[in-house]
Amino acid sequence: MSSSEPVERIPLLVRAADDATELFVLDGKLNLVARGLGRLEGRFEPGIYKVKARSGYVTEERRVVLTGPQPWAVSFGPLEFASPALLVSTAQTHEYQMAAAERESGQVHESLAKEGDSLIFIFARRWTGSPSQELSAGKVNPAEGLSFHYASGRRAVDLRSVGNVDLTGDPWAACTIRVNSGLYRLRLTRHEGPALEQTVVACPGWQTQVFLQQYPHPSESDQLYADLTSASILMARSHGPGSGQPVFHARDPAMRLAEQARLGLANGRQVLADSVVREILDGKFDNPLLGLFGAHLLLQKWEADQQAKRSAGGPVADRLGGEQSRTVFDEYLDGLYGGGVTFQTIVENLRRLLGHGTHPDVEALALLLDPSGGGYRFQAPPTLRRNRRGKLVGAHGGRYRFEIPPMLRRSWALVVAATAEHPELVPEGSLASQIAERLWGEEPWLVWMKPPVKVELGDEGEPDEFEIALRHQMERFPASLHYSSLRDAPTRSESQHVGSEVVDALAAHPALEVGPAPAHPALSPEAIAGLVRTLGLPRTSVERLVRKISDSDFQHSPR
Repeated sequence: MSSSEPVERIPLLVRAADDATELFVLDGKLNLVARGLGRLEGRFEPGIYKVKARSGYVTEERRVVLTGPQPWAVSFGPLEFASPALLVSTAQTHEYQMAAAERESGQVHESLAKEGDSLIFIFARRWTGSPSQELSAGKVNPAEGLSFHYASGRRAVDLRSVGNVDLTGDPWAACTIRVNSGLYRLRLTRHEGPALEQTVVACPGWQTQVFLQQYPHPSESDQLYADLTSASILMARSHGPGSGQPVFHARDPAMRLAEQARLGLANGRQVLADSVVREILDGKFDNPLLGLFGAHLLLQKWEADQQAKRSAGGPVADRLGGEQSRTVFDEYLDGLYGGGVTFQTIVENLRRLLGHGTHPDVEALALLLDPSGGGYRFQAPPTLRRNRRGKLVGAHGGRYRFEIPPMLRRSWALVVAATAEHPELVPEGSLASQIAERLWGEEPWLVWMKPPVKVELGDEGEPDEFEIALRHQMERFPASLHYSSLRDAPTRSESQHVGSEVVDALAAHPALEVGPAPAHPALSPEAIAGLVRTLGLPRTSVERLVRKISDSDFQHSPR
């Protein structure tokens, strides 16, 4: 055969056991020549190839030598990725722990509401890999330091003393709590340092399942604690009256797919096959967390593609949130998956599954459709009960307010971005505004250090990293926030070389012209939006820091 003649390519089919397994084909020089999700099919030149499958943090490799005209096929079974959830075909599990999770999720160990329409199941465990059923002496209860709280912060259940615990073998602790649907807080209290918290959402007719694994804490190597940041959170629902209590099913493939999506989100990788994405976009999914994770994975893919275009010098779309950018995003989805799909379908289906205005992460996604948070009117949803003063918590003028933060970090980022133009989305003084400067850990969950007990008025404590960063930005400009010098602030022509509208806004503020009394400078919307994006804080928090710096500079400036 002449060297100029084309080489006949050989068909290769690579299949995985599920649609969230990443597949790769590398040539003899380890160059990536093909990739796919769940299934990969192509034609390749004869030679030696390495085929890889990846799920979560685990990979499996096969070597294949493509020769002859016949098609080749490589199949991978379920990859046993590590997960706190006790799912079949995952690593770091014991059958006795798996059986305990299925059994205990069907019990009710504590009832906070006799007629509650929701359940919270919390299962914490230790895994060492040892099969021995040794004595329990000296072992730490996996629920050590864990407590379940109302949205207000009031403790509802001490998880160390309620539920069932087994300290033989690798220990586990389980507790199922009947609650009214709504927002709650899961807290981990450590021997040293502030307590850690995260939001747990209870939805009507659903059981929210929180799986935690016990690890030595980085700052307390001799102490074992359940790790909130790596939690696996799943959901199961009741199928109507008489169908029984929703429970955990270790062999449910939808649970496995949702957990793979969570790990993909944590790793910054879109791991859902086109067929799965298509079902999500068509509104055919019935697993809420798969819908939430899938939506954020699509947004993550969009951001990555926009960044690649930006790096190549090509045109990019505006940030999502405006009508025009939403249209561009829907065209982007249609180009990838066809069928005239829209992002709104995902939001509408999530609301159908969980209820309108009941889940902060769903409403965070809805901000991309209506940044004001007013995409619907409340009809007294059960998750937003009235407080002691009769106020419907979370509802203001028929619009959703994020008084309690969402569960996912990426949901929180959407909320923060929207506050640049709609500061009322995160009310000042709410829990969400208090935790904005106290985030802990990495994706995907939003975990924060519990805010300290309310301090006396005027007792601001030591400056935190956000205040320092904001002050650093302010100090770049010749006109500081000292009120005594602002009356003589430079004119616009003199300040243009600074390239800052902050100086202009402060100099032009009319309240600064009347006497030495302190007044809070008003930054332009563009300046505030820039600080919101730079610091990653909601607008109310940014404005509070500006006021704090303003008051401090006024008090210490020469009069």
